Amino acid sequence: TETQPRSEHLADALVEGLFEATGSTYKTPRMQALFSVLKAPDIPSALVELGFLSSQVDRDRLLDPDWRARAAAGLRGALLDWQAADAARSELLRR
Repeated sequence: TETQPRSEHLADALVEGLFEATGSTYKTPRMQALFSVLKAPDIPSALVELGFLSSQVDRDRLLDPDWRARAAAGLRGALLDWQAADAARSELLRR
């Protein structure tokens, strides 16, 4: 779809922002899935999983307010960066 490249840029930005903010991601931080919520034809989308409750390490991070604040700030920054880059790419495509 037309939004697939935008979704891929969004996912890349989110992975980078989360890594820069927390210093960690999973070995394979980007995967694809066929969830219906990720298939909107007109809206770029990405699913972010911050951890698994079945993992003690993940659970400890998720319970740490400092880690959550850093993760949230990293994701926010990534979204803002992606929004600016997406607008610039859209402008180039219109020319």
